[in-house]
Amino acid sequence: MILFGTLFALNVAVALGVFGFFIIGLADGTVTISNILIWGGVMGVLFSVPMAGWLLRVRGQRRLGTALLVPMLVLAALVVVLR
Repeated sequence: MILFGTLFALNVAVALGVFGFFIIGLADGTVTISNILIWGGVMGVLFSVPMAGWLLRVRGQRRLGTALLVPMLVLAALVVVLR
């Protein structure tokens, strides 16, 4: 229960962080017509992973819901470490 909540909160924080970069990009002009579809796809995946994990947990698949949240956090940690 605590593990899922922690993973869920971190996944939502990552998604909101990317959304913040998107908003900043819209303001300074780096998000353009040519790359807005890429941004939309990335944000769609980032926001759908926590939602899918939560839906799995609600439907009784706790382990699968928790396992779904782990890969995104591993990728986010790699991005932070390698940057």
